[in-house]
Amino acid sequence: MLSLSVLLQRFAEELRRKTYYAFLIKGWERKICIVAEDLDRRYSLRFHPDGVQIAFWPEEETPDLIVRGKEEDLLLLFAGEELTFLHVKDQIDTKGSVRDQLKLDALIRLAAVGAAAR
Repeated sequence: MLSLSVLLQRFAEELRRKTYYAFLIKGWERKICIVAEDLDRRYSLRFHPDGVQIAFWPEEETPDLIVRGKEEDLLLLFAGEELTFLHVKDQIDTKGSVRDQLKLDALIRLAAVGAAAR
């Protein structure tokens, strides 16, 4: 099984391959904190027109969106398979604006489409 950090890297790589990625996030530069509760780990996804940066979350920073859940559920979420995605959304706690939540959902699905096409 992949680790969450490896899966997040793959997610970012899939988004970088999309020629229309910059168009999709134009005006939407966000810091998203991914919290794996059972591992006590926090990851940072920083979206900007040049791509997505992934790192461990710095404690002193305030996120725009927080996605919290068990590692297994987060792995299923970012794997992005449609039926799994819909099921696991109920297991994940997301805090932030509805616009940010919907945008992240769309990006997760977009990255999964790229992975499924290969």
